[in-house]
Amino acid sequence: MTIHQKILKHLREMRNVPEYTEADKKVIAYSLAFEGTIGLQRRSKKGFEPHIAIKVSEKDLLDNFTEIIRLGSKRSSKLRDYNYLMYVWSCSRTLEVYYILANVINYIPSKRKQKIAKLVMKFIEKRVKKGALTKRIPTNDEEEAIFSLISTLNKPKRQRDE
Repeated sequence: MTIHQKILKHLREMRNVPEYTEADKKVIAYSLAFEGTIGLQRRSKKGFEPHIAIKVSEKDLLDNFTEIIRLGSKRSSKLRDYNYLMYVWSCSRTLEVYYILANVINYIPSKRKQKIAKLVMKFIEKRVKKGALTKRIPTNDEEEAIFSLISTLNKPKRQRDE
């Protein structure tokens, strides 16, 4: 069974997997490219989880986005240094992140974000190959290197150049 077949098998078990139109894919891709974050979060000393999120200051924009994407969850949070609310959509479920990225990767206009999305998908594929969907498996040096590269790419350009 190939990686994609394993992922598809588990996706079938997911709740209400949405089908995206071309327009939906473009909206999701541009939202992730300009208002979003794609990456890995450290979950413990020995593990990471894929994570995508979008932060906006207008609730209507996020409501429209969540109607289109139909995965993940939304919340509001007050920024520490500001007096206004930010509305956040995020998704950390491994298969949902993979499904979203696989659908929109070719529509992401930013080459840097596209590269990050490919690295996150590569990380997920490696974890699926090892059986990490059904049991806890510590990360290895190669996965740590992917995390480091994604962290570097997610920094602003002036910090990456230093």
